[in-house]
Amino acid sequence: MIEQLILDMKGVLYDEVKIASSEIKVAREGALDFIKYLKERQLPFIFGTNVTSEMKEGIVADLNKLGFNISPDNVASCIDLSSAYLKSQGIERIFLISDNEELMEFYKKHGFDLVGYNSQAVVAGLDKWLEKKTMESAAYEIRNGARLIALHRNMTRVDGDGRIVPNVGQLVKDLEEITGYTATATIGKPSEIFYLEAIKKLPFQNPAVTLMVGDDPEGDL
Repeated sequence: MIEQLILDMKGVLYDEVKIASSEIKVAREGALDFIKYLKERQLPFIFGTNVTSEMKEGIVADLNKLGFNISPDNVASCIDLSSAYLKSQGIERIFLISDNEELMEFYKKHGFDLVGYNSQAVVAGLDKWLEKKTMESAAYEIRNGARLIALHRNMTRVDGDGRIVPNVGQLVKDLEEITGYTATATIGKPSEIFYLEAIKKLPFQNPAVTLMVGDDPEGDL
């Protein structure tokens, strides 16, 4: 018996359509009616996302413009879940791989020290302009005892020009091969960490009554 749902977002609730030089979100056919149906039936749900280029507040604002009428409590982001996981592991000093200034501020706001050396963990996110020096420094940190934490392991993404390009998963794979590290903790879907943390946001702490709805068997399941 399904008592609650975790819903993927891009490709399930909305699509991204390129207009001129920008991308806009467009609700998929039936998505608004589906969310309305869940609310009417009082079926608890959250949206699960691996997005690291946009913070949860921006995601919620965009979805509400489309008419979904949700709150930040309805979103389980790998970014938010990473904060909870890092704290549960006693990690305070992180070497962050990301070109997203909002993500940097997020970790600072949540009490983490962003350091360039002597870190407890290398947190791998999306860096569209990844430099060789960053990779070398990250590998050095891992070889010297830092843990490797992947915000997710999606291997590819579609860039603003519609091209399929490497994603965080490729970066993580490269670091593992360079360092021989085999104990990477992956936060985002489809890892067990993601779902066990995400389900804490729902009324029933029981995966057996939880339905995951996604569009990517490999990336979601």
